[in-house]
Amino acid sequence: MKLRALAAAIVCVVSGHAQAATVDVALSDESARFALSSFVGGFSEGRTLMNTSLFYNTENDSVVSAGLHMIDVVGSKTPGLQIGVGFQAYYSHLTDHDGLALALGGIISYRAPQLKRVNFVIHGHHAPSITSYMDSDRLSEYGFAIEYSLLPQADVYIGYRKFDIDDQSRSLELDDNGHIGLRITF
Repeated sequence: MKLRALAAAIVCVVSGHAQAATVDVALSDESARFALSSFVGGFSEGRTLMNTSLFYNTENDSVVSAGLHMIDVVGSKTPGLQIGVGFQAYYSHLTDHDGLALALGGIISYRAPQLKRVNFVIHGHHAPSITSYMDSDRLSEYGFAIEYSLLPQADVYIGYRKFDIDDQSRSLELDDNGHIGLRITF
């Protein structure tokens, strides 16, 4: 119940400051991830992306996260390349585990000028033990995806995600699978 209330509060905060929102759903046989993100500001050196997500799997593990990233185009010598860096806060509720972690990370995406509808994305975040609290000792989430723009505001993709949380005595693997996804911007 607390997890649902926290997720609802994060969604309300993000959508309240949003200029345009993106809804992202990624599904596999063993896990699901629902995310909401929006650009909440920008200036000549980049744009600020705020996001929140809910992840759960067949083991009844769930993770709520929220983050803030600066994203911008790298430069004119590499058209289509964007890089984002920032932080992501994670609250995890697993069997015999409740954790909190603050991770640093980023995202790299490349849309080749010759393949205007295809986008390649790599992302990753890591929280060492110094920024992991409660039952968490370390957290890492990373993955990649190949996206295809069906419509100007709708992308489909296939991807892979590796998501691990360590506590004092064990390593907990939340996800290590491929998935399919849909992203809609409105």
